[in-house]
Amino acid sequence: MAGKSLIVFSLAVLAACSSGSVNTGPALSAPYQNYFDSTNPLDGWLFYNPDDPNTPPSATVSTLWAADSDPATVPGNSFYTGPASLNYNNGTDYAGDTVGVAISPKIDIGSLTAPVLFFRCNYETETEGTSYDQRHVKIGYLDSNANPVYYIEEQLSTNPGSTGAGECSTMGTWHFHLIALDPSWGEIHAAFAFDSLDSYSNNYAGWFVDDFAIDEAANLANLIAGTTVTTGTGTTTGTGTTTGTGTTTGTTLLSTNFANGSTGWTLTGTNGVDWAADDTPVTFPGGIASNGSNSLNYNNGTDYDNGGQATGSALTPIVDLSDYITAQLTFACNYDVEPGAESISYSWDKRYLRVIQVSTGAVVFDETLGTDAGSLVGVCDQAGTFHTHTVTLDPNWDEIQIEWTFDSIDDFENSFAGWAIDEVLVSATSSTGGTTGGTTGGTTGGTTGGTTGGTTGGTTGGTTGGTTGGTTGGTTGGTTGGTTGGNTGPILIAIYETQFDDAAQTAGWLFEDANGTSTALAAGTADVTWAADDTPSTLPGGAYVSGPNSLNYNDGTDYDNGQGNSGIAHSPEIALGGFLGATLTFACNYEVEAGASDASFTYGDHRTLKVFSTGTAVPVLEAKLGTTSASPEVGNCADMGTWHTHTVLLDPAWNTVTIQFSFDSGDDVDNEYAGWAIDDLSVMAESGNGATGGEVMGSVSNAPASSGSGSSGNCGGSVVSGSSTSVVLPVFFFGMILLVISIRTRRTGTVEDSI
Repeated sequence: MAGKSLIVFSLAVLAACSSGSVNTGPALSAPYQNYFDSTNPLDGWLFYNPDDPNTPPSATVSTLWAADSDPATVPGNSFYTGPASLNYNNGTDYAGDTVGVAISPKIDIGSLTAPVLFFRCNYETETEGTSYDQRHVKIGYLDSNANPVYYIEEQLSTNPGSTGAGECSTMGTWHFHLIALDPSWGEIHAAFAFDSLDSYSNNYAGWFVDDFAIDEAANLANLIAGTTVTTGTGTTTGTGTTTGTGTTTGTTLLSTNFANGSTGWTLTGTNGVDWAADDTPVTFPGGIASNGSNSLNYNNGTDYDNGGQATGSALTPIVDLSDYITAQLTFACNYDVEPGAESISYSWDKRYLRVIQVSTGAVVFDETLGTDAGSLVGVCDQAGTFHTHTVTLDPNWDEIQIEWTFDSIDDFENSFAGWAIDEVLVSATSSTGGTTGGTTGGTTGGTTGGTTGGTTGGTTGGTTGGTTGGTTGGTTGGTTGGTTGGNTGPILIAIYETQFDDAAQTAGWLFEDANGTSTALAAGTADVTWAADDTPSTLPGGAYVSGPNSLNYNDGTDYDNGQGNSGIAHSPEIALGGFLGATLTFACNYEVEAGASDASFTYGDHRTLKVFSTGTAVPVLEAKLGTTSASPEVGNCADMGTWHTHTVLLDPAWNTVTIQFSFDSGDDVDNEYAGWAIDDLSVMAESGNGATGGEVMGSVSNAPASSGSGSSGNCGGSVVSGSSTSVVLPVFFFGMILLVISIRTRRTGTVEDSI
């Protein structure tokens, strides 16, 4: 089929936009939220059909974009927050050669401190990649000369994903995207553009967008949790008098004691030594099974001696974690190996546990088992003793398979019984209760708070005061108090936050030098120390995210003091017990010798995150940081000299914890770099008690957010911060609108900007 090129917006359209024939109206003030569920969900939105370039964008232009719940058959559902979403299809699919753009109202972000664009996304198209059925999000405006100005241009996909907006989850799975914005941009539009590129394989449900918001980054916890907080000018805010009752449901995703075999599992072995679900050998020290007669075990019925190297794996069926808020694996373990192989440092008879993400094939968890194993899998008991391991799984991994692997490495001393696992259980929690509690809490809070707040606000301030006073009093006091407690199930609570900007924000932190000496002030080796300050100013990407300070390791210039040096920063104790789940997030930037951007670099400049449960000497979590080869629990860093965010799952079963950042140069060579900086650290916890939401969220806090260059990220891993671009904007914006200017080429070509 011959390539066909089409300019999405013609010069005539540009001129029309500039002259005012495209009337976008006055800008709406941020924060702005649209869940597409109201009576008129698309008020202020414009639509454009590039196949009809002479018709400028308007509310009446015919495209396949609509705010509804069609088609109901889309995998993962047609909306996230019911009963509707903004979606691209004809009610069934997007058959034919189609293209369409949905353009948000004009929104003024100039009054926000650290604005972000947040939206949820689901899709079903021909591919998870970028070649066909393309999905774009762009942010910008037209200047007074009708020239399009783009601040953000991102193509969304599951593979390879987007640098600025993050990867999409697997097709048919709701997920969210975050894009950092700059308040200096002033009035902007956001646009969603879909282009099938051809008429082939278009019998899919299309693209779905929900929970669209432009808001302060400080409100991300509410956006992610699905909480709507509406602020207004009414003088009285309402208080929800009835609290919601959010409940949490546990679900078993995989459970077996192998009494009925290993149906659905994939088992491999070598030369007669295999994984099998049976009761052999009966001579296995400590017993072949922990519950019942069978286990899943690796041997030939007697031992794992086949005259050569013996290796094999046991792989579970696919387990889908995507709909849950927490998940974990437990299994019983017993083993009989050559003396010395109890330790993970021994070079032979190795036992591994791995978790594989189905969508990417990536190993997202990889631990060696032994009596001195890492905290993520837990230590084994002595050989010949059944014991239990518990492993925290990340629901952001979506579909996974779990693999146990045994490898003798050599053909010596293999006359032992091998490895047995039993009572394998993958369980998860989700929020299912709370609708009743939320409705009751919302209605009562809304009626009481809304009527009182609204009437008072209305009487005092007039219609605007009354309407928004009522909305604030009712929605914030009641709906948020009740609905957050109920409808959204778990409530995200910030249980610890610091930006390291003053003495109060470093209170409780201890800094340990190479000799193990702890102080309440900066410490390290000689004059290279951890400190909360703004040095060095020469750190590429800046010495902090939210000024004026960060937590950083250097001597004010670099970490070169003529010798190998190291230092550790310990947080205060943080109580996780009693919560459903918890996450640590922190902003990170670093400058080290070139090779040390890889976490496995031999010659030092190592950066490590550890979490200790109070009273334990062995960390419950230990993760190496690097732009490459980082531990999966923390995710890869962005490029050196770039602020980015890490999100790490914490386990409430650890109870009270301390967080530790460790830097070790390893040697005295190539240390003339700025070191490591940490900023904007927070620990968020998930509570299932709706009563907390009803009381805590009954009023709105107006505490200002931190200022600075800002950082953004998505759950699970790290994402490069949206850049802060200096832009001189015209005094007056004529027909300001985002233009999706591109050339689309059919099967033979690619999508590219025309200007």
